[in-house]
Amino acid sequence: MSRNGQLVSIDHINLSMPPEAEEVSDQFYRDLLGLTIKPKPEDMTTGRWYSGTGFEVHLGSDPDFTPASQAHPAFRVVELGSLVSRLEEQGIELRKELSGDRLTRVFVFDPFGNRIELISE
Repeated sequence: MSRNGQLVSIDHINLSMPPEAEEVSDQFYRDLLGLTIKPKPEDMTTGRWYSGTGFEVHLGSDPDFTPASQAHPAFRVVELGSLVSRLEEQGIELRKELSGDRLTRVFVFDPFGNRIELISE
């Protein structure tokens, strides 16, 4: 069967952040979540682009910024407990969900109030 016209994966996720917040963004998305900064397109002067394994996160600078407190991306994480420990060490508030004694997912907010879901792989 042909896959022509079929959606096959997510290329990138776009979230907003306040203007001139790239350094704060880096502290969370690069330093804590482990994403890599990607060069911005030449026509973009603000915001930040990150790459992960098979996806990108674009944070656009928005002068009328409002955080996405309900809508959110969800990322699968290898060794979720390790990431949770790193976030907790930095004082990041988390909401953990367990299945029995196994950590299965965590909700966290980035420094701008955007909701992020982390799911155990």
